[in-house]
Amino acid sequence: MSLQVDVSQISALTSLNDDLALDSIQKLEFGIALEQEFGLNLDARLFDAELDKFGALEQYVLRNAKPAIAE
Repeated sequence: MSLQVDVSQISALTSLNDDLALDSIQKLEFGIALEQEFGLNLDARLFDAELDKFGALEQYVLRNAKPAIAE
């Protein structure tokens, strides 16, 4: 999934809802992409309520990402 956003415009305070205006389907796709990329299990309620800002989302990923398995 691509958010089609210039990364230089994203900060820790960037909101998925307010600043990027992601609809529920886009947020679902973004959450699934994060789960697949980082081995996460995101609870949709947590994603909507507490992880709306990129800074909070980044911290969650850093704390909960599963290490890559060497092939």
